[in-house]
Amino acid sequence: MKYILSLLFLSVVKIRYLFYFLKIRKPKKAKAFVISVGNIVLGGTGKTPFVIYLADKLKEYNKNIVIISRGYKGKKEREGGIVGDGTTIFMTPKDSGDEPYLIAKKTLLPVYVGKNRIKSIDLAEKKFSPDIIILDDAFQNFKIVKDLEIVLLDYSNPFGGGYLFPKGFLREPLNALKRGDIFVFTRCNDLLNENSKNYEILSKYTKKERVFKTIHKPFFCSYLKNCDGEFKESSMDLAELKDKKAFAFSGISNNESFKKTAIKLGLKLLGHICFSDHHNYTKKDFIKINKKAKELRADFLVTSEKDIVKIDSYSCFDIDILIVGVKISFIENDNNFIEYILNKKS
Repeated sequence: MKYILSLLFLSVVKIRYLFYFLKIRKPKKAKAFVISVGNIVLGGTGKTPFVIYLADKLKEYNKNIVIISRGYKGKKEREGGIVGDGTTIFMTPKDSGDEPYLIAKKTLLPVYVGKNRIKSIDLAEKKFSPDIIILDDAFQNFKIVKDLEIVLLDYSNPFGGGYLFPKGFLREPLNALKRGDIFVFTRCNDLLNENSKNYEILSKYTKKERVFKTIHKPFFCSYLKNCDGEFKESSMDLAELKDKKAFAFSGISNNESFKKTAIKLGLKLLGHICFSDHHNYTKKDFIKINKKAKELRADFLVTSEKDIVKIDSYSCFDIDILIVGVKISFIENDNNFIEYILNKKS
């Protein structure tokens, strides 16, 4: 049954191709240089930390940058609008969606959201006249001319099992990879000597010099200490974690990866409550998390940077909260990666 549904999914994909490749619909050409960061599989490949990394790196070259995202599951997804202008953040995470909010907060760059990304481009170009526009999750968007396609591939399962959804996890057939300009394997941690066939498969669609390898480097980005019911941001020495017990909760695309990350950071994990990606937390969720952590006598709660931005109040929690962030790091020197982008732009 899943195979039949996969064939139906393929037919929808091909119809979309025809509309644009036969020029029935003409894509929008922006004034700025447009970089798309996307993937070919359903689920997370680390697009958010990668967009943050890319934006920060390009800022070093004095580029005027705007980031545009759909704002998936945010209240403003349909209407669209500006999340932040680089100085002030105007939307809440519930308005913008968790990922665009986090991107705006971390990069201090203008960020727009909206299902209609052409509208977002027009607004951004009128207000900021950017040199570069970064489109978040846009590999399958044919409405906009993209000057550079960056495709992220999770090294543990880069090709979605080889089948389209729902039999596999592919969004479109593998030959769509021919559209890509740069390919970045993410989450290569501890896997470089495994899955050697990844390069063999990818070599059918691109040249070796266009393929890069990265790892996710987790870090404790914040520590919220409970001071008689009032939570205050505090510093923490990693030595303090020794023999401490933690209870985790997360609502991201790869909850299992987050669990492994918490353990690698030295936490003794007593349990983990998983929610779906982009989950909007309720008071009931917080009560459930807090109750379970207290039953297990945890010293800390631990959650992701993406989750914490969606929590308006910590009043339901009785114990301290550790927040884990993730940074992208290239295994090899990333100069070749940036040089390729800058040469493409010039």
